[in-house]
Amino acid sequence: MGLTENGKTKTWLKFASFCKYITKKEYDILFKKLERLLCSSYL
Repeated sequence: MGLTENGKTKTWLKFASFCKYITKKEYDILFKKLERLLCSSYL
């Protein structure tokens, strides 16, 4: 991918701050949708 550790950390922090606004259940649903989307784009 070519992402640096710093880049990963910044992305993760942005994502983590976003996650504060959604519940664990919503996060799980969102993640599964995202995962499916990513997987289908590779197939």
